[in-house]
Amino acid sequence: MSQFELGPDLDKRLRDSINNEGDFLANLGFILALLNESVIAPNPLFSVEVMEHAALPIFTTESDLEIFLTDIQMPEGVIWNTVPISAFWSNLMESPIDTVTFNPKTVADVQTGNLYFFDKIKLNDFLQSHSEMMNQVMSAENEESPFEQKSYFVPTLIGSRMYGDIIRVFPMIMAPDKKTYVPIFDNLLSLSMWYRNEELVKYFKDNDGQFRAMKLNELLHPSLGENRFGETAGIVVNPLNFDPKEDQSNMHTWEELDKL
Repeated sequence: MSQFELGPDLDKRLRDSINNEGDFLANLGFILALLNESVIAPNPLFSVEVMEHAALPIFTTESDLEIFLTDIQMPEGVIWNTVPISAFWSNLMESPIDTVTFNPKTVADVQTGNLYFFDKIKLNDFLQSHSEMMNQVMSAENEESPFEQKSYFVPTLIGSRMYGDIIRVFPMIMAPDKKTYVPIFDNLLSLSMWYRNEELVKYFKDNDGQFRAMKLNELLHPSLGENRFGETAGIVVNPLNFDPKEDQSNMHTWEELDKL
């Protein structure tokens, strides 16, 4: 029987994120698994020199820990436990350790595809930004909110900067009437249908597009910078989840939105 009880998803999600660098859905899946499953971590925390990194070692599989322990001299008294990352995160942030390494190996060890180094500050920012976005859009309260008060996943491109102000532009999608609309999403299924359509998102991905959680008022009247919508007719909510020839309720013109 295994000494450590680990969830089935975290190691898979970590590998997926590593193999699809910069992929929003892969990164989001990893963050969700990291926040909801446990890792194997040392108590007390310590850092080791691995492949020119001085880092806190944590593990998503017991076999990777076993490989690590055959090649490393640990400080006396260290105990390995299965814990959620939240159990030691505040201690890590207050410690002089500046890097977190998942499943570290020495150069001589066989690489198993799940080794990754994070600067702890960048990982902390990554965790916070993605979890805040998820909480804002996927909460039960938001799901029950009326259309005009909801938060949405909004794909966004930083166009340029003028006089210090950020100018944002947005992907567009064409409707059967040949008019174009800005796509926004209120659930991950709809977002993934769009994001995995390479024809629709090629320009977005090639230009380092990002997702933001926004309400319609923030989209229309940003507090900082300027949002530009070009020649689009309005927005479309979950554009691949409905047939626009049969149902126009998810499509809203800028004139209609201005009256909200």
